[in-house]
Amino acid sequence: QSEYKIILHMKLEDIISQSIHENGKPIGFDVFMNFALYSPGLGYYRSSANIFGHQGDFITAPETSDLFGYSVAKQCAQIINGGGDVLEFGAGSGVLAVQVLFELGRLKSLPKKYYIMELSGQLKQQQKQAILNVLPELIDRVEWLTKLPTGFSGVVIANEMLDAIPAKRLIFYGGRFVELGVDFIDGNFQWKPLDEPYSNSLTSLPAICDEGYTTEVNLQALAWIDSLYSTMTEGIVLLIDYGMDRNEYHHPQRKDGTLRC
Repeated sequence: QSEYKIILHMKLEDIISQSIHENGKPIGFDVFMNFALYSPGLGYYRSSANIFGHQGDFITAPETSDLFGYSVAKQCAQIINGGGDVLEFGAGSGVLAVQVLFELGRLKSLPKKYYIMELSGQLKQQQKQAILNVLPELIDRVEWLTKLPTGFSGVVIANEMLDAIPAKRLIFYGGRFVELGVDFIDGNFQWKPLDEPYSNSLTSLPAICDEGYTTEVNLQALAWIDSLYSTMTEGIVLLIDYGMDRNEYHHPQRKDGTLRC
């Protein structure tokens, strides 16, 4: 298994380094992050490795207690009232879907459809098996999607998904913010500031910072929110994730940003 992971790692490294070479300059960190997490068959969330749960790399709240999913289900029941759908992003091992469906059934508020947006074939099978193990009678209500439905009405659930959306990394360099890119030099990936000043009307940044101050902006997350707005006719979006207010996020002492690997 460890040798297999090393082979996958080397293949992914080759793909990213080739992309940098073809680009003729460092790639943005959001591009690097997208390769690392979502390259088909190679990325962290797209490989065959079991990364969720007690046997994986990390445990999310639904895997620590059924109460988490039951609480989410009660919120869903208030909204759909037997007449809407549920759409879950980033369903992981499928545990949250099982909890929500179980509790909605107990509350007699099952949705017409429980959609799961999933690009990974491996995770889709894992989610399907989790539902079959506990709620085989409800499997026909579950439908896996690879693109957003149109005219969606109901509840969108995204648990610990926002922080997995590729983000840009910025550094205060030479009295201005520039994008922090990723280069491949002498067989190693290295940070390298890009030349152009960073500017985007959707981005709020501190006006003055110490040289070398680093932070992140996530334009793809904003675009994802916009896509939900355009596809939904009515309902609510439940975003469950870690975060902080703007003042804390941009605190001068948070000079290395919030990036964690």
